[in-house]
Amino acid sequence: MSDKYRLRCGRTGCTNPVEERCQYCDIPLCEAHMRILKSSGQEEFYCGPCFAYLGVSGLDRRDLDRRLIPNILVVNSKKCTGCRSCELACSFAHFKEFSYELSAIRVIKEEERARNYPILCRQCENPPCAAACPTEALVKNGENGWVMFKEENCIQCEKCLEACPYEAIFFNTARNTIIKCDLCGGDPACAKICSPEALEWIKKYKVGERKTLVLDMNPYLKKEK
Repeated sequence: MSDKYRLRCGRTGCTNPVEERCQYCDIPLCEAHMRILKSSGQEEFYCGPCFAYLGVSGLDRRDLDRRLIPNILVVNSKKCTGCRSCELACSFAHFKEFSYELSAIRVIKEEERARNYPILCRQCENPPCAAACPTEALVKNGENGWVMFKEENCIQCEKCLEACPYEAIFFNTARNTIIKCDLCGGDPACAKICSPEALEWIKKYKVGERKTLVLDMNPYLKKEK
């Protein structure tokens, strides 16, 4: 890409010089085509479509979730074939064993409707599991928004299992421990193994291409019970 192109706005037909780049899709923007969102004492710059997406999804009012969107595990049950490869990939990534019982993601099969539903932690904005935990074994990470499990604090009371509205926390009796998705530290094994792309780890540069899917499937938009 030439320097001459980089100095021009990314909007079709616009030849204005670039002032900023969209913080989601990275398109170069001139002053006339940028949209400014003020939050936490600073300004964020977006193109028109991304700015509209923030408004529709409500992310313009939720600073932490907005920063998380460029890295989010998108679940599309319509693409799920029920192969359960994601479960085996998850268990091996965490326990070096191929075991469905040790997986933090579970595929629910609805035989009558011939549909499959991947179930996993949605990293809730206000996690009921963390609120129910009496020992802070489950805590919301302030840096990335993930709900992290601290095994050393866990007393196996299983209150988190009861509190989770998505039934996405499991207890393994053989190992006497909670099984919960931790997004593999930012590189989910389940998404890497899913060939039908029912599970996708959406990176920043893809957000502009996948607004509709992210808007439909984004777990932060689901109503928490």
